[in-house]
Amino acid sequence: MAFREQGAWVTLLAMIAVYGWYFLDLMGAVNSQPVAEIDYQARLYIMVGVLVALIIVGQVGIGIYAASSVEKGLELADDIASEADERDKAISTRGDALGGYVVAIGAVAAMFEVMAGWQGFWVAHTLLVALVLSEMAKSVWMLIAYRRGF
Repeated sequence: MAFREQGAWVTLLAMIAVYGWYFLDLMGAVNSQPVAEIDYQARLYIMVGVLVALIIVGQVGIGIYAASSVEKGLELADDIASEADERDKAISTRGDALGGYVVAIGAVAAMFEVMAGWQGFWVAHTLLVALVLSEMAKSVWMLIAYRRGF
C-alpha cells in the first residue's frame, strides 16, 4: 500500500472517529436541552484537542512503523521523499474538486439557513458538516482511485 494511500486511510478513520464522536455527543445534547443552552464551544475545543492528539499519535505511529525494520524504514523514507508523480497529482486534483463540490453544497445550504433566520448554531454546524464531508469524500475518492489504478 502506497504511503499516500495509507495517509488517506488514516485521515478517513481519524475523521470518522473524532467527528463521529463530536456529532453524536452534540445530537445527544440537542435532544436533551434547548439549542440556546448548549455549550458547543467547549465541545469544539475538546474536538480540536482530540484531533491534534490523533495527528501526533499518527506521526509517532509512522515513526515506529518506519523504525520497525531498516528495510521498511528505507522503503517508507523513499516513498515519503519521492515527489508525487502524474497519477498522484491527478488523483489529488480530482479529490480536491470533489471536495470542493461538497463544500459548495454545504455553503449554499448554510446561506439558505441564514436567509430563513436559523440560529447561528445550526449554520455553524452545517458548515462544519460540509467541511468534514468534503475531506471524507476526498479521502474516499483517493482510496478508490488507488485501488482501481486510476
